[in-house]
Amino acid sequence: MKSVFFVLKENIVNFHRTLSIAKYELIADMRDSKLGIVWNVLNPLIQITTYWFVFGIILNRNRAVGMSPNGYGISYLPWMVVGISVWFFINPCIVKGCNSIFSKRKIISKMKFPVSILPATVVMKELFSHIFMVALVLVILVLRGHKPDLMWFQIIYYMFCAVCFTISLGMITSVLNMFSRDVKKLISACMRMLMYLTPILWEFKNLGADFAPYKTLMKLNPLYYIVEGYRGSIFFHDSFLNHPAQTAFFWGVVIFLFTVGSILMYRFKHKFIDML
Repeated sequence: MKSVFFVLKENIVNFHRTLSIAKYELIADMRDSKLGIVWNVLNPLIQITTYWFVFGIILNRNRAVGMSPNGYGISYLPWMVVGISVWFFINPCIVKGCNSIFSKRKIISKMKFPVSILPATVVMKELFSHIFMVALVLVILVLRGHKPDLMWFQIIYYMFCAVCFTISLGMITSVLNMFSRDVKKLISACMRMLMYLTPILWEFKNLGADFAPYKTLMKLNPLYYIVEGYRGSIFFHDSFLNHPAQTAFFWGVVIFLFTVGSILMYRFKHKFIDML
């Protein structure tokens, strides 16, 4: 518990520094581009268009994927856009979070620095872009005829879930990456595979009885909980209180990952310089 309290304290005390670093890196990325923040929308928009063309038109999945409580059908395109926007947030958080310590090796080697906040700086940077992206998606949904609902505020809860999960996982992978740079390559490969194994571009309910074991396993996937949470909040008015078992399991996984990450951070906090 000593390591957990140490990491929690370090992150809370340095929260302002975390936001400042995230803001600086976000501005630095825009400084080298004439379009600046436009790329935060343009890049995912291009990818979304590609996925919609392949899955919605070529594979002929541009149809209703469900019914809202208000009685109108939910078409594939907005359903897919919500899921993929969540993925565009979680994926870079995990991939870049893995390299968060090694990428700041020059700073760590020259000054005393709270290393445990580095995974959080990556997540906060991506969160800025994600909030903008979600706001844009909600505006588009309203323009398409979707009526705003109080349940949309539940997105904040699932956004918090994504932040806690990616920071906790990032603390583990960033330390392991200091031992071997192969960890980053492994994480990148696993994330490419996980995108298609998670129901982001396809419907979970379409899996038949033959996939029953996989469906059970999929519900244990933290990414499934977050992605379906966004969709449930926006389209189906589904409260997380309706899924107590999944919610308890998700937070159990997050607490476990954070505990392991805290132990690793605390144990090797004075040895990161030697690993560089």
